[in-house]
Amino acid sequence: MGGLRSGGPDPRYVISRIGESSSTELGPPEVIFLSSASSADPIHMHRPGGKIWAYGSARLAQANLPQAAVTVTLTLEDQFDLDRPIERASPSLERLSQQFAGEIPPPPGLEGHPLLQRRQRTGNTPTYRQLLGYLNQLGYPAVPGSTLHLMATCRLEGTADPGFFLPADHVVTGYLTVAALPGAKVADLRDAPRIAHSTPFVRPRSLNFERLEENAVDLVLLRNGNDGGIVCILPRAIDRLSWVSIEAVRREPSAGPDRATPELHDLVDQCRRALGFDRSDDTPSP
Repeated sequence: MGGLRSGGPDPRYVISRIGESSSTELGPPEVIFLSSASSADPIHMHRPGGKIWAYGSARLAQANLPQAAVTVTLTLEDQFDLDRPIERASPSLERLSQQFAGEIPPPPGLEGHPLLQRRQRTGNTPTYRQLLGYLNQLGYPAVPGSTLHLMATCRLEGTADPGFFLPADHVVTGYLTVAALPGAKVADLRDAPRIAHSTPFVRPRSLNFERLEENAVDLVLLRNGNDGGIVCILPRAIDRLSWVSIEAVRREPSAGPDRATPELHDLVDQCRRALGFDRSDDTPSP
């Protein structure tokens, strides 16, 4: 693991609040977990409505890490001549065709992947049969008439334009961020009467962001199905957050009580060393 970063007024406060107990239970209410695919500042990147939607555990945050920068839905025609060259294709199919033909190089760090070796350019347009075979090599069950969800890099940062299509089992490195706010005023609405079928959480009937902000609330705890793990960080709290961040990969949530992940344990160990904490307690070393 690597890629340790930190920011905010007092990153050491974050580690003092996580403690060793985070392996078996949620952190204190003011400890928040975020996940992102981008290396940008995790706190000041895009925030819908000026708020940050985060999680109450590392396990839930990493389960929501995207598997790729872009996911492309591709529907293959079920009536065509398999040996006919691809013409007038959709933008995604055209891009895949260019990748197969060797016109697009693999992204940095993936040049040596056995399935992504740049092909010898022939100048010929691939056929549907060749492209179906290529998709199957990448691990996608491609047959005429199938609909596939392809993982891809992003051609331009912040867009949904596919750059290079990835193998189905490719694991993208993202970031796990732990943030904390000293003296946070928390509104716990996890057990409030709820409105069914609302997204991205089970919305409490009493949820009124304008009133919460009038009452100087910093964090709102909400329930996500059977997991009380969604945290809304209101705009007034964002610039006061301290945070530490580490590279992480998507992990499916476990069924057990452990709400931590290997990356969280690694983050705690690295931060204790980097920020001067003695492992025996939460007191900064002299």
